[in-house]
Amino acid sequence: MPPPASTAPDLAAHTVPEFGQLEGFAPPRVTASLAPPIGHEKALATLQAARQQDRLHHAWLITGPLGIGKATLAYHFAGQLLNDPHAARQIASSTHPNLRCLSRPFNEKTKKFAAAIPVAEIRQIKAFLAATAAQEGYRVVLVDQADDLNVSAANALLKMLEEPPELTVFMLISSEPGRLLPTIRSRCRTLALSPLAPPALEKALLMAYNTAHLPPPEGEALAQIMALSHGRPRRALEMSTDSGRELMAQLLGIFSALPALDYRQVHALADKVTIAGAERDFEMLITLLLDLIHRLIRSMMTKDPNEQAGLSAQAPLAALERPLSRLKDPGSMIHWADLWRELVKENQMTAALNLDKRNFLIFCFDRLHTTARQTMG
Repeated sequence: MPPPASTAPDLAAHTVPEFGQLEGFAPPRVTASLAPPIGHEKALATLQAARQQDRLHHAWLITGPLGIGKATLAYHFAGQLLNDPHAARQIASSTHPNLRCLSRPFNEKTKKFAAAIPVAEIRQIKAFLAATAAQEGYRVVLVDQADDLNVSAANALLKMLEEPPELTVFMLISSEPGRLLPTIRSRCRTLALSPLAPPALEKALLMAYNTAHLPPPEGEALAQIMALSHGRPRRALEMSTDSGRELMAQLLGIFSALPALDYRQVHALADKVTIAGAERDFEMLITLLLDLIHRLIRSMMTKDPNEQAGLSAQAPLAALERPLSRLKDPGSMIHWADLWRELVKENQMTAALNLDKRNFLIFCFDRLHTTARQTMG
């Protein structure tokens, strides 16, 4: 059911880009103001119980795969801590006086997000905490994502965690907690979230589309999106956009043609997703490529790949299974596993060293071609 007209957020009113927000969809702070986080009821109950028992830790590290709803959970619980009649609406509009959110800042001149959260952002939080609370009760500092803190910012945050102000709760969101300082992790209580089960994932998607006043995907299109999203609502939304569906169709076409490979098609695809402004499409293409290879490997290990993916065996995934079924020789599993590990490693290196993305994509498809020829003859 769509939210009542009186509480539905005005997406057009939020003109400043937020890091990680999908164009056309509500950001987590808005989603959190509409309803409790879908699929993370147990995690929310843990936070609520800690508060009710007067055992609320001053710092929480909310972990889990990227895009499963960590920020939505954090914003929703922040609204419960900042208990006043206007908290939800103020959080949705980023105007609550006792809440501050840190993320990679947007540069209006370059129209790009910073590569990391700088120490200047932490200094603003220090000033916020040093001031008298605008309203009685808790103050909340939400860091999304804490993985993005640069070294100076991480050390400055650590000092705050070591000597937290009274009635202040830090909520650190992390998709890769191993990247955080061990001393930061040790001062937080960890709350690990898991990917959503299919019913919860579908419910989250419908809510996101209703909020954005868009028609949701249905039938086989919905089943494909759920199969490749691995319980992550954000990834499902990315793949349900026009560009996401187009990338998925092109990639499935490439897999269907293996062991043959049209390098003209590959070069055109690489050109398309590596131009300025196409960063999200590049990341989506890499994610889909790795997911398809991973799904292929898992399907070699079981008679029911849908069950391994946490899906119903009746899910209509013919468009996925047709291209993959031709590659399912159990004896070739080691080759595909080696390919997956190699591409994951190269992807991490490309990101860490800011290497040429187009060359990396050509390398990926060349290795895909080589592996298919080795295993299919």
